Amino acid sequence: MSAIKALITRLSQGLRASVYNNADNKEVLASAGLIFVAKVLFAFIGFVVSIVITRYLTVAEAGYYFFMLGALAMLSTLSRVGLDNAIVRFTAVANDRGDYLQLKRILSLSISLALGGAAIISFVLWLAYLFEFPIFFTSLHRDSLLWMLCIIPVTSVTVVLVQSFQGLKRMGYYAGFNGLIRPLNLLALALILLFTGGLSIAQALWIYFAVALGVLVLAYVCWQRVLAGMSTLVTKRESVSAEPAAVAALPLSGFKGEFYSYSFSLWGIACLAIVMGQGAQVLLGFLSSVEQVAYFSVANRIALLVSFVLLAINGILSPKFAEISAQNDVLRLQQLYRASTRLMILLTSPFLLLIFIFSPEILLLFGSDYQQAATVLRILIAAQFVKVAVGSVGQLLIMANLQRSQRNNLIMSVVILISLSLYLMPMYGALGAAIACFVAITCNNVMGLFQVYKKLNIRVF
Repeated sequence: MSAIKALITRLSQGLRASVYNNADNKEVLASAGLIFVAKVLFAFIGFVVSIVITRYLTVAEAGYYFFMLGALAMLSTLSRVGLDNAIVRFTAVANDRGDYLQLKRILSLSISLALGGAAIISFVLWLAYLFEFPIFFTSLHRDSLLWMLCIIPVTSVTVVLVQSFQGLKRMGYYAGFNGLIRPLNLLALALILLFTGGLSIAQALWIYFAVALGVLVLAYVCWQRVLAGMSTLVTKRESVSAEPAAVAALPLSGFKGEFYSYSFSLWGIACLAIVMGQGAQVLLGFLSSVEQVAYFSVANRIALLVSFVLLAINGILSPKFAEISAQNDVLRLQQLYRASTRLMILLTSPFLLLIFIFSPEILLLFGSDYQQAATVLRILIAAQFVKVAVGSVGQLLIMANLQRSQRNNLIMSVVILISLSLYLMPMYGALGAAIACFVAITCNNVMGLFQVYKKLNIRVF
């Protein structure tokens, strides 16, 4: 205990010193507070939604529902052709320069790309529905494909808007729309249960679609308000100064080429990252049973509760990394990376320890059947600790224009994940999936840490 207290004291002292002596860290900490609160709230609501699903659906039905959500996340990411980080990076740089016209270009191109990719994916799903291709578990649930092909374009465009808010550092909008679907989904589920007394997979999916569509409309309205405010500000600046308010943008054709090139270069990274996040859940559906998918999905959702700290700080770090990298200031990058990593360790350690110790009791909330996933949950908690301890190495590499290194790390990690899954899942089900995830996540983060040190000469301590 004394060693643990000494370590916490050392981390907190180092964190205070680095924050108060650095303007970048102050900005990150101030903004991260808002996102942290939002992430905690939305993570808790998502936790409650999972409880509702497991309580009112059978284990097999819950497993199928979680499988569909995992497949939806993977297909939606595939449809966005690497836009996520590209939007943040280009928007952050344009916003730093005050280039209003460039911001409009970025949003317009991003929505066009997202809708085009989503249309292709949705068409493939429609063919699967039309010809009854056995892409999912059973033909009894083939109608769920119809909701999938409707949800994909909606979620893809919503992510585009959310990432745009992140690049602008409008953290209130970013934090709100990044998780607004969860409380609205919970409210809609509660209303259905109140009036019908039951729940089916079809009802759960059309509720998800309706809520996602509402969030998209609201996010677009808010984005238009932000753009209108920025346009007014630019006009006022130009009226009092002979100098143009914004840095001259690239010609549209040149900008398109640069934006497309960067997005497509990140497409592989985005697809590999979503395989790392959702691949085990989807593979488990093909290699084991829907019950095992349910056990793993519930354990994974609990483990991801602690990752809200990492996600909250990453939401601020990504545009900040992009700005500082564009200025080639390695010292500021190192200070920011170290301070943020210490903060994440300090904030997440108590949650990780509590969940690790009380895994069976927490799983009992979902039903007594789920308590057998306690070992699965503990392994996934260990994987989350590795991610937090290493810090935001993946985002740092991408925003520092070292996406090739991150891509190579993810390729090796995905190969490890798939190889171990093929070997372990048929025999051990959810436990095998957890072991595969732990090894793959550890390898990915350790390799990222090595690349950050090798390419940027930055150490975590």
